[in-house]
Amino acid sequence: MSDFYHAALQKLGIRQKAYQATFREGSMQHSVLVDLADYAHAFMADPENLNNDQIREMHGRRQMFFRIFKHLKLTPPELESIARTALLHAAQRLQNKGTDNG
Repeated sequence: MSDFYHAALQKLGIRQKAYQATFREGSMQHSVLVDLADYAHAFMADPENLNNDQIREMHGRRQMFFRIFKHLKLTPPELESIARTALLHAAQRLQNKGTDNG
């Protein structure tokens, strides 16, 4: 489990560096990030009179944007905390799956 844990941490660190390199300030890609924030209404309230499907769509857009945003701003300890929690949840699911025999 220790090797798996360290491999997951390394993968998350590489992913963060890739996001940071891709969307670095001043790059053309940074303008894409700004456009995605606008498209996702990331920092705005939902427009008035949306139906349930439209509200879910806006929520999905925000989730996409903030996934990128989080990878750009996370510190190594925050990444480690996320990885540890995810690994614990995965282990619990596997353990529960093995005990659900009936």
